[in-house]
Amino acid sequence: MNYSPVRGMRDFYPDDYEKLNYIFETWKSVSHEFGFRQYDTPIVESLELLERKSGEEVSDQIYNFQDKSGRNLALRAEMTPSLARLVITNKQLKMPLKWFSIPQCFRYERMSKGRKREHYQWNSDIIGVESSIAEAELIAVSIKALNKFGLTKKDFIIKYNSRQIMQELFLNLDLTENEMKTAFLVLDKKGKVSNDVLKSMLKEDGLDSLKIDNIINLLEIKDFNEIKNILGDSKGVLNILEFNEFLKSFGIEENVHYDISIVRGLSYYTGIVFEGFDIDRNSRALLGGGRYDTLFDILGEKSIPAVGFGFGDVVLADLIDEKQLWGKEKSQIDYYIGFSSSEYVNESLKIATSLRNKGLTVYSDTSKNKMKKILSNSNMKNSKFTIILDEREMVNSEVLIKDMNNKISSIKKISDFYQL
Repeated sequence: MNYSPVRGMRDFYPDDYEKLNYIFETWKSVSHEFGFRQYDTPIVESLELLERKSGEEVSDQIYNFQDKSGRNLALRAEMTPSLARLVITNKQLKMPLKWFSIPQCFRYERMSKGRKREHYQWNSDIIGVESSIAEAELIAVSIKALNKFGLTKKDFIIKYNSRQIMQELFLNLDLTENEMKTAFLVLDKKGKVSNDVLKSMLKEDGLDSLKIDNIINLLEIKDFNEIKNILGDSKGVLNILEFNEFLKSFGIEENVHYDISIVRGLSYYTGIVFEGFDIDRNSRALLGGGRYDTLFDILGEKSIPAVGFGFGDVVLADLIDEKQLWGKEKSQIDYYIGFSSSEYVNESLKIATSLRNKGLTVYSDTSKNKMKKILSNSNMKNSKFTIILDEREMVNSEVLIKDMNNKISSIKKISDFYQL
């Protein structure tokens, strides 16, 4: 029998989970700093909901099944459909909403560096704000988190574009609505395949050679000023100019750069889209998101302005590992309690209980050990202090306490532990 986890899935031993919890807690703390509130939904959703929201590629990757009543269900591939369902079903919600979640998501897709078939993802969304201040704030949130992990502007870059601008450029090229959809899906492959492959994909979807060349030529635009020269004061251009002012107000303009190749493949994106990368581009995107004002229309509801991003744990953990930034993730225990004789076990448990009642974390050893072994075990548990019950002190109803950080020893009366 093969005892490995299912292909593409992961086991988390305690050391692994401490790293995962460090990522979770950092995401949570940043979310709370910006006033976001946490939500969650079932890991299983209606297959119809996921398919109506997702693009064709994502629909093919959904883990789906029928339950015992014949209902078509699926493991969530992303959180946005579930978020939309919550907003749709609760008409009492007061806009705007600033919500976040850390769901586990599943996609059956080809695995590569930074990509598995399950991952945890920090989703942050702002619902009910039309202004591009929402996009700027979400990018500020993501940058604050990256900074908290010890990453600086030398380590990552956020790139953005506008689906609205791309649509305006496509209209200048006389693309039909279907041709635009094809162009968005194909251009999302930029950087993953060569331009020749992009051309072949566009040709397979029926675009003529002139339109194909014009679309590929757009990717040669390097500066937003070139966009302004082409489109003038279009709605998309004015939106980006406003967005750039908000970036300056958040103090993050140096981290964020325009890149026409950022289009995001999902069809419901309507405005500014963005992705974050390791600056050396040694992996896929760290995070990605954008404005999706038409999602609620797709689901048959009244349109609601919305912006969000997803930030996965797999690529992030690889980058932290690569930069050797682990260290803050290991949880510290306040006290480790050990004893040199089995006759002291009950007293050690009483001391541990007293300390826990005071809100401290305590690891109780379960068998007798020599002092050297107790200190070694305590060090492995990353304890601040070690309490040792040994005959030399216990004859006077005392214990030895070792400060593990400063290597200082002291003696304390057992009765002192039980005083309020």
